[in-house]
Amino acid sequence: KEFKGTCTEGTVINGVQYYSNKVTADGFKPNSTYYYQVKLNGEWQQAQEYKTGDPDNFSFMFVGDPQIGSSYKQKNAESNGKKLGNDLAARNDSYNWNVTLNKAMEQHPEIDFLVSPGDQVSVKGNEDAKDLKEQEDQYSGYLSASVLRNLPQAVAIGNHDCSSASYQNHFNNPNPFLEESTPTPAGNGYFYSYGNALFIVINANNYNAADHKALIEKAIKENPNAKWRIVVMHQDIYGSGLDHSDSDGIILRTQLTPIFDANDIDVVLQGHDHSYARTYQLTSDGQAHDEFLEYKQDQGGFNHDNFDERFEKDGVFRAYYKSQNLCYNIADKSQGTVVNPEGVFYLTSNSATGSKFYNLIPEQQDYVAARSQNWRPSYSVINITKDSFTVNTYDVETGEAIDSSYTIVKK
Repeated sequence: KEFKGTCTEGTVINGVQYYSNKVTADGFKPNSTYYYQVKLNGEWQQAQEYKTGDPDNFSFMFVGDPQIGSSYKQKNAESNGKKLGNDLAARNDSYNWNVTLNKAMEQHPEIDFLVSPGDQVSVKGNEDAKDLKEQEDQYSGYLSASVLRNLPQAVAIGNHDCSSASYQNHFNNPNPFLEESTPTPAGNGYFYSYGNALFIVINANNYNAADHKALIEKAIKENPNAKWRIVVMHQDIYGSGLDHSDSDGIILRTQLTPIFDANDIDVVLQGHDHSYARTYQLTSDGQAHDEFLEYKQDQGGFNHDNFDERFEKDGVFRAYYKSQNLCYNIADKSQGTVVNPEGVFYLTSNSATGSKFYNLIPEQQDYVAARSQNWRPSYSVINITKDSFTVNTYDVETGEAIDSSYTIVKK
């Protein structure tokens, strides 16, 4: 069977025109093995294998912030004690990304696809020629991992992906939410289904919560019988990292928490804080809270400079801000296996490459059931059946679990 796609002009880098090539293939059956070939410059390339999973019992790999190139500040013998710089960092992080994917598939061959909450690359690529070249190198490194020839992936837009069109040039997302009123240059949120699970991927770099509400409602309307409703986003509104969990990461919390509640979202998968955290079951407190509109930019972004300066220097504002973000209730503290629980479960992933880690916030928040920062790459394996959602998280190198298993049962 032959599928023809599109070839569109992408980024121009140092006078060289790059092209974005996308093909959509369909007609696949569950539990089957297929082979595909790509025609490049008139020549068919080597055939690659693709296996489809069981829609009634499938697993996916959840990874956090690969951020290829983010280790540029590190120093080693090869860099003669100086910072690695962008080229060496992109090479090293791409190597580690490849190791993570290979290890995960060796340790858990049952994995059917990959989900990332964003920040595939580290350079934001603000249409500057140097940035765009470095970003293209990083995307090349990210996509060069041999596992990705056989493993489908669905990735969100991170804050390091959002500032240029490079993200949408490299990924062919289904059901893009083109109605988004304040999209970023990277593109839009989107949704897809697998078995009885609906995945809604929102572009949380757009701080206009009305857009995300509309996307969630549209996805649910088109998939009314999905038993599991899963949101994937970059910013961790319920994380435990020092850099974001008590500042910009939670400015979306007051707005998104009631939206998730109203639409019976089961799980939210997050990144951004480069540290691992797993919450209890949380609900909205049902109260009105300040949306801090003065820190939102027209494009839907977040004004870090103004907010960070005031947050650091103004103790009264800091206390008020934190009080407004106590906008949740802990609905269920049960561990292990919970049956028909109230509320939403939030999971924040650590770095999958080790390119950059953040400290945990000194005092563990009351909504956090478990957290970890062992300064080593990790990944989660999430299994979904007709009645259960189970997550286990592992150290890449050893394959050992870094947290206890957590299962939600819906009957």
